[in-house]
Amino acid sequence: MATADPDENQKNVRIIQSTDDLDFDDFTLVWLDAQLDSNEDCLETKKRLREILNTLYTFTDVEACRAFLVNGNSDNNHFCVIVSGTFSLDLLVPTVVDLSSVIIVTIYCFNSSKHMDIIDQTLEKSIHHKFLGVFTGLEELLTTLNGRISLLRTSLSIGKSSMFSKSNSSMKDLSQENAIFLWFHLLMYALFHLPRSNMTSIPMVEFCLACYHDNDARLKEVEEFRKTYRPDQALKWYTRDSFVYRIVNRALRTQNIDTIFVFASFIGDLHDQLRSLHQEFLDYGAAPLLTVYRGQQMQIDEVRKIVSNIGGLVSMNTFFSTSCDRALSRILAQAGPGLASVLYEITLDTNVSAAPFSSVNDHTNFQGELEILFSVDAIFRVESATEETDEHGQVWLIKLCLVDERTEQKLTNLIDHFKRKRIGENSTILTISSLLEYMGDVKGANRFLLLLHKVLPENDPLQAIVYGQIGSLNIYDKTFPSELFFEDALNIYDSAESLLPNRDMLMATTLTNIAFLAMCNGDYEKAGESIVRAIELQRNYLLIDKENAYEYTLTSFINASAILFKLGDASRALKQYEIVLSLCNSFLPPTHPILTVVHEHLGVVHSHIGNSSEAIQHHEQSHKLRMQIYPDGHQELARSHANLGWRYVDSCNYDAARQQFECALSMHGKFQAWTNSSALANTLSGLATVSRRQGKLDDALNYLKQASSMISSKEHPDVDQIDLQMGRLLIDMNRHIEAEEVLKRVRDKSIKLDNKLDVAEIQLVFGQLYCRMKKPDQALQCFDRALEIRQEVTPTALPAIAKILHEMAAVYFDQQQYQMALDHLRQCLAFELKSLPKTHIDIAQSHNSIASVLWYLKDYVQASQEAQFAVQIALHSLEASDPLVIKFKQLLTSISHCLESENEKKMDENKSMPLS
Repeated sequence: MATADPDENQKNVRIIQSTDDLDFDDFTLVWLDAQLDSNEDCLETKKRLREILNTLYTFTDVEACRAFLVNGNSDNNHFCVIVSGTFSLDLLVPTVVDLSSVIIVTIYCFNSSKHMDIIDQTLEKSIHHKFLGVFTGLEELLTTLNGRISLLRTSLSIGKSSMFSKSNSSMKDLSQENAIFLWFHLLMYALFHLPRSNMTSIPMVEFCLACYHDNDARLKEVEEFRKTYRPDQALKWYTRDSFVYRIVNRALRTQNIDTIFVFASFIGDLHDQLRSLHQEFLDYGAAPLLTVYRGQQMQIDEVRKIVSNIGGLVSMNTFFSTSCDRALSRILAQAGPGLASVLYEITLDTNVSAAPFSSVNDHTNFQGELEILFSVDAIFRVESATEETDEHGQVWLIKLCLVDERTEQKLTNLIDHFKRKRIGENSTILTISSLLEYMGDVKGANRFLLLLHKVLPENDPLQAIVYGQIGSLNIYDKTFPSELFFEDALNIYDSAESLLPNRDMLMATTLTNIAFLAMCNGDYEKAGESIVRAIELQRNYLLIDKENAYEYTLTSFINASAILFKLGDASRALKQYEIVLSLCNSFLPPTHPILTVVHEHLGVVHSHIGNSSEAIQHHEQSHKLRMQIYPDGHQELARSHANLGWRYVDSCNYDAARQQFECALSMHGKFQAWTNSSALANTLSGLATVSRRQGKLDDALNYLKQASSMISSKEHPDVDQIDLQMGRLLIDMNRHIEAEEVLKRVRDKSIKLDNKLDVAEIQLVFGQLYCRMKKPDQALQCFDRALEIRQEVTPTALPAIAKILHEMAAVYFDQQQYQMALDHLRQCLAFELKSLPKTHIDIAQSHNSIASVLWYLKDYVQASQEAQFAVQIALHSLEASDPLVIKFKQLLTSISHCLESENEKKMDENKSMPLS
């Protein structure tokens, strides 16, 4: 909730119930009056106002009040402003009243006629609907204000200005956001299956006591709830105009998981009561088709969104109230100030397996309404929306029908899999944390893990799972001590063998995470040792519980394959990944998140060995799956856009690459709370690479500077990769001294960390730098060192070794040592032919380089053959207009001219020779 600048006008503002941490109502009262604290009447007025809305901000200064309203203007705030007659002309100006968050304006004074003139003169007709009136008596003000707020609260209950909004959404377009439904549905299922007892309502009561600590009327309600509440009274409390309805509805509509969790037992009780009543309803012979109605006022923009979504699906993320009485619903749908009249006509097929609903007449505080209440997660299809005119005036008639969204979105297998494997009949806080992680809310997942850590005894074996999960959640944050958390988890597992029935599988999961972390840090020996231990433990567990063990074992196989790839054995890694993919297809639902990871890794390996089309196909499949199972803007979607960007870079399609990186960047920008700094740096590095390849070197430099600024710690490993890329760019920009300084810094850190493969890569770039600086001896020393490390650490990584040999050949060529250059190039080509597809562009490059050397050696016949090979191979993966193809063709043309000249010379010589 916004507040006025704390440095100004502090003596003029009073905040009664700050909602920075306890945001539990949709509306906020703002009262401006110079005489606020002058008498007992004002104190009594404050007390009575807070019986309507708990949060009340009071001001005695116009400018402080104006600043507060302007600064707090957003879709999530709804201000009801009460102003004294003295200040009305000063505050009620267009810059304030036009604010979308100001929804009610009223004057409270003792001279109504005087101030009605001011209203007529000041307010434009288009915003007269916000004006509630001029009131001289408190009771009339309270009654009118409460009535208007009740109407607006009903309109908000299915998503005011938020049909497609993530932050404030009880109604969502599920044709676009089925993934949001998936995880919210599973989250609610997990909440419904949390263990409940007489004690589970205590956190709810404590929360409410803190919310209403100085509101006597609400505290009285909370105390009544504490003393009398039973699970079979959930409907009575929900349908009563009390704190329960307000807090629960807002928490569900805004998907505030912290508040939902506090009220989980009540929400579960309410859902269970509806489910029980629904079953009774069916058992007593319910009609196959029913029609219910809901009348309300809505913003016209919200109506337009529904009209544009005919045939689409909408989700009600709150408990949704309807009536069997069409006439009563139509009366409730009377158009209000600035609002459209809307009547929902909802067809219910009682055979559809969907969210439970039932008549609540016998359980409500308001008799005679024929109310039908739907539980959370009710899904409807929009059949039609038409504007009609009847005896009450104009009304939008919107026809909906209840559907089973799981079937509609073809996510049944995945939902059922998670319910059986991850949630079960009794969920836990660990379950909630895991689902929040899938939803992309890493901070929320961390909060629940820390909550569980706090409530568990220090020596409880479950602490091992908590430590392991905390380490895993933060594994991409290189400044977080994940390794220490993993070690603590292993220590507890070692001492809890008989206390945890699935200890081996849990321990293997932690070892898999240790292997992944070690691999990220370049410690492949430790990574290999950890993954071998993990797989051995999982094999043991497979004998006990084959069905549940496969999902975790597959993750270990993925990491084992990744280690093989990092160690340079791409062919073995590819075979392993293909085996994992086959197992996933056999044992997991077709939309399981693990499949996105397998396809991603397959894409990386195929790209490495030159199968560009296969690489892009796997990344596109990974992205397609992520689109189905993750909410829009999720880090995994940004990741897959970035992956596609890198694959398009590999295939030299720089325009497509830039588009993908920019998509990823837009997601990072929209969801800063979810953004992984390493992932954002990777995206910016991709844009830098594209800009560099397109010759936009200044743009590339700016992107790399932004990427570097994303990493908070200079010890972060990603800093070294960015600096290495910076070094390459500075070489291209002929800023050799700066490049040398950057590369020395990166090399010294890699040597200190004993990361030999990084040292080899840095030595390679140093060699390229010294070539540009015309220092051939130093260049060859760097290349020799890089080659030595590669042959020692990754002798099977033939493409990497070939790359170094190619660079060495270039040095010898510049030194006119053509035979040495030719020997290195032929060795390079031999390695490439042994390890890469025959149409790989690197093979074309090697043929072209050999042709160049042979040309200088005047062996035009062999040179022509090599140049033709280069062009033919390049045309398999590049367009004829590609600069590289053009370069190869130019060399072939030059060689052909020389060959023709040589042939002509030989013919002339033959003609001049005397006949024997």
